[in-house]
Parts: sequence; C-alpha cells; structure tokens
Amino acid sequence: LNEKEGLDRCLEEDASTSSQRSSFSSYRAAMQQPLKHVLPQELQSYFDRVVRTVEKRDEKALEPTLSSLRTDPGLHPLLPYFASFIVKQAADKRTFSSMAASRCLLSTIQALVDNESVDWERYLHQVLPVIVTFLVRRNIGGGLGEDHWGLRRQAARVAAAICGRFKGDRSFYSLQTRIARTLVTQGLMDTSKALTSHYGAIVGISALGPHAVESSLVPHMSTYLPRLGKAMSVR
Repeated sequence: LNEKEGLDRCLEEDASTSSQRSSFSSYRAAMQQPLKHVLPQELQSYFDRVVRTVEKRDEKALEPTLSSLRTDPGLHPLLPYFASFIVKQAADKRTFSSMAASRCLLSTIQALVDNESVDWERYLHQVLPVIVTFLVRRNIGGGLGEDHWGLRRQAARVAAAICGRFKGDRSFYSLQTRIARTLVTQGLMDTSKALTSHYGAIVGISALGPHAVESSLVPHMSTYLPRLGKAMSVR
C-alpha cells in the first residue's frame, strides 16, 4: 500500500472530471501502465454493461449486477478497470451531490470487495481513498432527510471488509492503523470538518475493531469530547 499516494489523497472533495461516456476502450486508454494481456471480448462487454448500469443510478436495476459482482469468479482481470472507474466516479463532484449515485457507487465497491476471487492488494491505493471520502466528506446527497448517516455506516463496513481480506497477513494491523490514522487526522480531529465528518470517522474506526478503537480513537477522546460539547451547545 502506497500511503503517500493513497490515503493522503482521500479528501479531495471538489475535484471535477469530464462527462465522457464510459467504455472499456476509454478506460484502457487511460490506464497508466500498459496491460500485459488482452482481455476476451466477453469481459470487455461485461465491463461496459456494469458501468452503464451503475451510471444510470437506478438502485433496483443495479441489484442483479451487484449479485454478479459479488459471486462471479472470473472478474479479477477487470479489477484495474473497475478501480479506474471507481476513482473517476469519486472525482466527479456530481456523484456525491446525488444520494442515488453515491449509493450505487458504494454498493458496487462493496460487491467487488465481497468477491473472494478478486485480489485488491495492488489497487488499495485507489479504492481506500474513495471509501474514506464516503466516511468523512462533509456533505453527501442534496436533499433534506436523505440518509447519509446510513451510507457512512455502509462505508465503514466496506473498510472493515477490505481489512478482513488481509486477516492473517502481517500487513493486516498495518492496514488498519493507516486507515484509522487517516480517519483521525483528516476527519475526527480536523477542526475544520463538520460533525458529519466526525461521525464518519468514528463509525469507520469502530468498524475496524477493538484494536483500532483502543489505539486510534480512545487516546483522542479527552481532547475531542470537549470540542463536541462546545459544538453541540452552539447548536
């Protein structure tokens, strides 16, 4: 995991991107490194179908696609393309201004993380910043009463699931610590952030488990709680 290139970029909230139509060819052209193999046309077409479905922002229509992403054993060759697609979607501020678009993107990430045949190790520096953004971004969605709280809790579960994929590996606790440290420094203890961001940081660290809570959250409570009390009294 390249921490400098990955987690430290997680809060670039207002980046914009072009609205070009997604396709396998466009993502292949955008890849930073040349591919060492040619993917079958079937996989290319599959990728195009998934991208088009996600971009429709129709959660009900997306369900069959999510089921396929969770269980299909042959998707690993497409992971660099999915990672590129995820980053592009997250960089488009229109994604986070729409609750439907945000839920579709996060659910797509979660489905891919749940797929045991997909190895995320080489792409953590791309996907983790997106998940952390879901946790600590100030605003998600554009309407009053939209459940951004639930979306942050879902992002916390996804972060925990990614760490769980490395359980038993020597990098497990290192990965947990890096995520928790980012949530503390760029979420919880950042006084410029809103309470929504603080909430996301707390649920994110809590989802990582007792070790993360004890090592990364508890030591800051004596400083954070007075700030929280002051913020609540102002409200």
